[in-house]
Formats: sequence, structure tokens, C-alpha cells
Amino acid sequence: MKSRRFQPTGIDALEDRLVLTAFAIPFTLVTPPASEVNPKFLNLTGRTEGQINGSISKAFQNFSHDIFSAYNTYNKAASKPGADTSSLLNTFNTSVARSFDNLSTSLSNLSYKLPYGHVNLNPILQNRIIGSTGVTDTTTKVNTPSLQTSLSNLSSTASSSDIQAAINTTQSLVTSDVNNYINLGVTNNYFKLTRGASLPALS
Repeated sequence: MKSRRFQPTGIDALEDRLVLTAFAIPFTLVTPPASEVNPKFLNLTGRTEGQINGSISKAFQNFSHDIFSAYNTYNKAASKPGADTSSLLNTFNTSVARSFDNLSTSLSNLSYKLPYGHVNLNPILQNRIIGSTGVTDTTTKVNTPSLQTSLSNLSSTASSSDIQAAINTTQSLVTSDVNNYINLGVTNNYFKLTRGASLPALS
């Protein structure tokens, strides 16, 4: 009988992280008084749009690489005779936690590139990837769990394609969140597009 390859499920051991209250979808923008706003931060350029899209792709590519590296390292070491699986699992959990921290930081940094993005958009992005809150669409009332929850809910025999699918789904949602935020902000004249920027296609 072929032995089953063990997939550690330590991802759910990560603690929830406190973030600002998530805004509903579609977003409600909260802006500071005009007297406190530097006008240069109310423009979104094509270059910045490109940087944001590139940052999303890179952040999730790095996350995928780190997660699969953690799984492969664990499985390789655990297959050796006399392996200390408890110690290996602790190392695995530490690697996974670091991967989520890096993804969280990357998404937080890109939110600063959008006008008011760190106040309005970042809480949504953080709930997309960590914690038990997830993001609820107030129109459909459907809650989408965080990437952390999705990965922790996968069975111990989940395939690499299952893991990658969960990551890809979250990346698509994050991209949609950013696009929706830009469309809403421009449509409501909270900020404007300049120097080659264009409204993203609505998802």
C-alpha cells in the first residue's frame, strides 16, 4: 500500500492580527480634511498603477515560493529515519508565519501608493490574507474567508495544485479590490488619474 505524504497543517496555528475595521464592498472612502491633504497625493499616475500591479504579482509569487519551500523542506526532513517531527513542525510554522508577515507587509506598502489607500483599502487587503474575519460583500452577504483560513482548511493530503489555487484566488480578489478602489475613488472625485493612468476594467 502506497504511503500517504504528510502535509502539515500548522497554518491554522497563526494568531489573528488586529487591523482597522474593514470597509464594505463597494468601498466607503474616508478622507481627511482638505486642509490636511497634500495635493500631490490626490493624483494617480500610470507609473504608479504599473508599480501597484507589479507589486501584487511579486508579493504573491514570493508567498507561493516561500510556502512551497516550507512544505518541501518539512516533507524532505520528516522522511528521514529518526526525524524529530515536533521540531520540524515548529520550524515549518515559523516559516509559514514569516511568509504571511511578508505578504502582509507587501500589501500594506502598496496601499500607500493609492490616495487614502492605507486608511481605506489596506484593512480589506489584510482581511483577505490573515485572520478569521475574511471579507463580506454587503450586496450578496457572501463572506470570503482569508487565505490563512483557506489554507488551514485544506486536508492533510491536499495537492500542490489545491494550495496554489487558493493562493491564486486570493491574488485575484486583491487585484479586484484595488481596481474597484481606484474606480470608486475616481468616480467620486476623491482623486484623479494623471500621466498615463487609466481606469481599470471592472471585475
